[in-house]
Amino acid sequence: MVGQFIDTFWRKSFIGDLRRARKVSDDDTQWTIIYNGKAQQFQYVWLQGLCIKIDKIADLMVIEDATGQAEIQNCSRISDAWSTNEGT
Repeated sequence: MVGQFIDTFWRKSFIGDLRRARKVSDDDTQWTIIYNGKAQQFQYVWLQGLCIKIDKIADLMVIEDATGQAEIQNCSRISDAWSTNEGT
């Protein structure tokens, strides 16, 4: 798994760029996005921005950067997601 992660496509993207992403697998593990006319597949997304909403009951948070907002679902699956964003 580690080798697979290192060998995957890397490019800095913003939340606004992810609006163009399209799912290419039935299980939500493969996505594609067009950069400079070429389709690039990816599996992982690193989101960096300001956490503007935390809803533990709905198990989600909303992160915002200069280009848009992203709703992150199933946050309880992310190690330390709540403590990191709540500052505890």
